[in-house]
Amino acid sequence: MSEKKLHSVNITKELKDIIYFLIDREEITKVVFVKRAIRMFLEGKRNLDERILIRKKTDPDYINRNTLFVFYIEEEYKNKVRELAEEYNEVHERRCKPAHFFFQILVEYCAYLISINDSGIEIRK
Repeated sequence: MSEKKLHSVNITKELKDIIYFLIDREEITKVVFVKRAIRMFLEGKRNLDERILIRKKTDPDYINRNTLFVFYIEEEYKNKVRELAEEYNEVHERRCKPAHFFFQILVEYCAYLISINDSGIEIRK
């Protein structure tokens, strides 16, 4: 197993709150949460929501990712996410960074865990 290194990405405050809630509820560490999220994403469709790539803050679909999420990750997993971004850039004309995929990965894993067990989750409009 390779050494874990500190990494950070910007996410929404709401996503960060959900992540910490799920980490506590599932009784797992942040490292395990992130590793499982990446594994699940890599085994799935690997789709990236186009809204994540919107940079124009005046766009109504812009996602304001202004909250830092810091975690440890093994270099192997970080490289896999970097490769996803590189593959995406080869196929699409939009510039994508690994941080875009990390955001998508975290959103999808949270949604997955909530779909299995939504206890403690209250959705408000």
